[in-house]
Amino acid sequence: MNFAESKFGDQMKVAWQDFNMTDLPVAVDDYPDEQQIFMPYFLFQWDPQRPRTGKGASRTDGIVARWYELEKGKNLSDLQRLLLDQATTQPFSFFEVLWSKAGERIWLRDILLGAETEVVERSASRRLQEGDIVYGNIWNLQTLSVLGCLAPIPIPPRCKGDVIGLRRKLRKKAGKQNRDLTPDDLARNADAIRLTYLTMRDGLYKPPQLANTDGDPLVFHTLKFRIGSPERAFEALASLAIGQSKEKLLKDGQLGKDGKLHRIEFGWRKKGNAKIPSWDNTILGNIKIVGRSLIAEVNSENRAKRLRAEVEKRLGASAAHQGTTAKTAEEMLAKAPKRKSASEDDVLEQALLHVAHKECGWKDGVRGGLA
Repeated sequence: MNFAESKFGDQMKVAWQDFNMTDLPVAVDDYPDEQQIFMPYFLFQWDPQRPRTGKGASRTDGIVARWYELEKGKNLSDLQRLLLDQATTQPFSFFEVLWSKAGERIWLRDILLGAETEVVERSASRRLQEGDIVYGNIWNLQTLSVLGCLAPIPIPPRCKGDVIGLRRKLRKKAGKQNRDLTPDDLARNADAIRLTYLTMRDGLYKPPQLANTDGDPLVFHTLKFRIGSPERAFEALASLAIGQSKEKLLKDGQLGKDGKLHRIEFGWRKKGNAKIPSWDNTILGNIKIVGRSLIAEVNSENRAKRLRAEVEKRLGASAAHQGTTAKTAEEMLAKAPKRKSASEDDVLEQALLHVAHKECGWKDGVRGGLA
């Protein structure tokens, strides 16, 4: 590491670009754990002059390792030479965990080549589970094998199809020469193998894309209007509560000292739901009237535009739009209470429900749903 820093430290950015196979990669600080797999690539594999395909791409030392060997080689022990040889020549692949003994060893199957290997591994054996997939390479050191380089994130079994697809392509190439895949094939196709890893990595790091049942990005909007009369506003907007009669809605209303309607709240609904046929209706948002104020809340920009148009069309000059605020799902989740001893899915679900019910005031209808 010290040698690489002194000789090639100014090229680290270029190496990071090459590793990620793009001129505009995600900042290395955004993927701090990725140093675990990037640094071995930089030290042992990276060579900006190496041909990407063909015989020249076959197992050859990276530029940092070659330079190190030229300057320091005569001072290396036999074991150090063996380590350096394995680090620079063993191809990267995807390995499926067949079983592991925590703190001791793991039995791995190379998904691309089919070979099975028992490796001595302490830290990874404590966190990997049967069925997990890992990206890295295996070093064979005389009487034992170890995981020489290993990506920081275990790839879940659901992603195995992507690796199988890659294997199919590589086997097709080898099949044209009437032979099976070999380690040299993996070395020649290192970029394709790493691209598969990068695609899965970015998908796993990427936060969930939240959307409502219309397919719109989840962005919570609050619209505020100044109105002339709460009773007139209710009369004009009540029909937006599909499936709810005025009489039923008014049961939850509150009267003022003058005996007239002062406060009422109801959902903006539509019949059915294209994505969930069992729902008789879908709550698109919430409308709250308090005195001469009307507050409407929805969970997307498109719904905000639609509801504003409905309010202004139905109330005309008696409704003045005072403003609209918007918050992303991430901002809303940051304000929600956290639960202990819960899975990420539970936290996400409960946080969104808390936000929707408390801050937006939405309520599930009978055989309907907030969406």
